[in-house]
Amino acid sequence: HTQIINELNYLGAKTGFIPDVPQKYNPYFGSLSKSIIKNAIRHLVSFIKRPNYHYLSKYKHEIQKSWDYLICIDGYSFDKSIIDLLIKKNSKITKILYLWDSVNFYNFTPLFKYFDKVYTFDKSDSIRYKITYLPLFWNKIERGQKNKIIYDISFIGSDHTDRIEVLSRIDSFCKTNQLNTFFKIVLDKSKYQEDNHNLNQRNNSERNNNINNS
Repeated sequence: HTQIINELNYLGAKTGFIPDVPQKYNPYFGSLSKSIIKNAIRHLVSFIKRPNYHYLSKYKHEIQKSWDYLICIDGYSFDKSIIDLLIKKNSKITKILYLWDSVNFYNFTPLFKYFDKVYTFDKSDSIRYKITYLPLFWNKIERGQKNKIIYDISFIGSDHTDRIEVLSRIDSFCKTNQLNTFFKIVLDKSKYQEDNHNLNQRNNSERNNNINNS
């Protein structure tokens, strides 16, 4: 977000920023499951707890300022209350949603109706949901700056869904075609500790069973 804010400020815009922080017990993560349990959790979270509403209420003063545009990146913490507050003072505001993640990873579709324009970096999502395809941006290299090209393909990102599996296939292709790669996966420390804890518990349980059976 820093690069976007800096560029807008450079062009003369007045900007404000609200961090998009996913709230706990958000049922929209994962595949678009229609299970009874998942739908029940979704309704419970949406209409009773409304964690996104409580989170955004901390930024009420910022939201109620005068704005010409709302640019929402992904919208994990989105709540319709932000639109209601904005429209009260900014009836002609243009509302833009730009998805940096796939709908397969998080169900963004309920957000579409609140925005004037919806963009996605995912080509397949743009076709499936009839929204505008807009590839991710990159930072311009400063004039006079020359970097030696070492890698043909590089990737840095978090570990989720089937990302490691996909990168492994890409890596195999690159090795076959003599392409240099640099891949770095950033692990979620809390998730890693939780998975490691569960693995230790399972190993301890198996060890105890072996002792009892002997």
